[in-house]
Amino acid sequence: MGQEKKSQKRERGAFKKRTVEERIYKGLGVRAFKYRIPETGDRDMREAKKKHIVPSQRKTLKDYKEFNRSAFRAHVQDIIVFRAPLTLLIAGFGFLGLYYSMLVLATLFLTLAAVAALFTIVADIYPLMTQRYNYLRMKRLGLWKEG
Repeated sequence: MGQEKKSQKRERGAFKKRTVEERIYKGLGVRAFKYRIPETGDRDMREAKKKHIVPSQRKTLKDYKEFNRSAFRAHVQDIIVFRAPLTLLIAGFGFLGLYYSMLVLATLFLTLAAVAALFTIVADIYPLMTQRYNYLRMKRLGLWKEG
């Protein structure tokens, strides 16, 4: 009887109104990104014909939560330690070239900085938004409890 009530509660959670943050992520294309990138799980699960995580699979859910947290930390560290300083360094060389009127050099470095910034968005920012979107979705469904 207790399990039945929990499953009914989760079913009701599936129909709860999405938060503003979830709608923003959906509008920014996080769901489409999640569908296209196999590491986020959707394509892997479909190809392996696995079922989605159900509440009875506590170990699997716990592993997923830990994976989600560690991936989030790794992407944040990647941005702070590597990508942001590198992009700023490249852009700095571009602005230095502008200062000394070396337009070809400045154009080259500023273009490289723009490419590095775009790569950061694709390689780190969208995965961060995907992990946050998954967290919000699981929390709404009652599958994510802190601790």
